[in-house]
Amino acid sequence: MDTLYFASDSDCRHLRAIGRIRNRTPEELGFLYRRLFFYGLLSELLAGELFYFHGGLLVHNGSGTLFSGPSGVGKSTFARRITPDFEVRSDDLVLLYRKTGQWFAHPAPTWSIWFANTAQPRRYRTAEPVPLRNFILLGRDQVESFSTRLPLPLRQIGLSRALNDLVHILASPCPPEFRRRLSQNILHGASELCRSLPGGYFKLNLTDDPRSNPDFRRFLDS
Repeated sequence: MDTLYFASDSDCRHLRAIGRIRNRTPEELGFLYRRLFFYGLLSELLAGELFYFHGGLLVHNGSGTLFSGPSGVGKSTFARRITPDFEVRSDDLVLLYRKTGQWFAHPAPTWSIWFANTAQPRRYRTAEPVPLRNFILLGRDQVESFSTRLPLPLRQIGLSRALNDLVHILASPCPPEFRRRLSQNILHGASELCRSLPGGYFKLNLTDDPRSNPDFRRFLDS
């Protein structure tokens, strides 16, 4: 899997128009479109060849850094603050897969923004996959502002949550056997990611600029 094709902006405007005609809110229509997208990839997800990652993707010097955290922690805020030093390819959904021992991230449509009633929706490049360098878990409960000493079990829990968040919702109508297979694949994928990629923890607050943290910058450049 080297290339995925997503709906264009004109397709999204058309879907939004349909939603208004049929008395559907943009949020309802966005969820429907997201579910159709999920079902289109279900065979790869069940085979463990592809993973849904609820989080974002930074690109720097040709390679990528995943970032994720609990719902409401501030992933979109982090994405806004990190630019323009780093290119943000997604702040909501990334597809992960492994090829010849290398993990790749393929940014996917940012549904919450495309279907929001905003005057200037953010647009990210989603045309090509990016080789992954490392990952960051975002939170607000660590003493240090940035650390690479997060214990392995906590890294696995954080990645498992990021891989499971959207799948848990979108797969709810699927048969129980499908959901079990998806859960097993997610646990295996989180374990493989932890073993393959360096991980860090970044403490978010309302005022700090992540670009000003030297340890964080060195981690992204490593």
